[in-house]
Amino acid sequence: MPLELHEKNGVAYLTSPLLGAVPGIEHAFSTRKGGISPAPHDTLNLGFYSQDWNDNVTANWDRFLAAAGCQWHGVWYQNQCHGVTVREAPEVSGYAVLGEGDALWTREAGVGLAIVTADCVPVLVAAADGRAVAAAHAGWRGMAAGVVEATLADLARGSGAGAGELVVAAGPHIQPCCFEVKDDVAEPFGERFGQDVVRREGGRTTVALGDALRKLLERAGVPSRSIEISSECTACNPQLYFSYRRDNGRERGRLASVIGRAASGEGRNGR
Repeated sequence: MPLELHEKNGVAYLTSPLLGAVPGIEHAFSTRKGGISPAPHDTLNLGFYSQDWNDNVTANWDRFLAAAGCQWHGVWYQNQCHGVTVREAPEVSGYAVLGEGDALWTREAGVGLAIVTADCVPVLVAAADGRAVAAAHAGWRGMAAGVVEATLADLARGSGAGAGELVVAAGPHIQPCCFEVKDDVAEPFGERFGQDVVRREGGRTTVALGDALRKLLERAGVPSRSIEISSECTACNPQLYFSYRRDNGRERGRLASVIGRAASGEGRNGR
């Protein structure tokens, strides 16, 4: 089941039908459409650490969350470092950074968790009964190092939600058509996730991050029916997505993926 594209007040965003069916959960995956930032961050740039003005980014966040119906007291994000550090997110007001790391989880209502990307895989997780949520930044380095497994383990320890009762959705990210790599990436990735996630054709070697993610989730015990992974390529669609790889690392905007337990106890989006 693919993610669903919506547009409200000019802001385009995506939701997961699977996560949308979880009681009391609000979530969304952003696009680059509907903000106020000028080029090269045009227009819905959600990266506070980009070279865009912070006032623009804050206004973009307000627009994005309002359009998606995410009515939280505040949102946590992190200084992402392609590692495996997972942090529990407490109550929050406004937009706040929770140290260095690449994954967050919480049981608190009204607390949003944010992952910021521009090609990496954003992974949103919810307990099927809505009692806890998590979000992970899974680039190839973090995925190979085990950030997703670490996130599931911390969520289970903190909330009691085991892998068999989780719902997981991954947003738009760079696909094999555009994610060309060298052997120093392909070989260890193939050894860990299986050689079928590495594709060699016409002198090019590419990696399928989404296929690797699905494998590790199923190995961890997440039911296949409870996994939804976007096939949208961030690098192929400049109208909707920012992409670090497409723009050769030049300064550009950032996408965000968010999840949280509704402040009221009843989710408003994706339903």
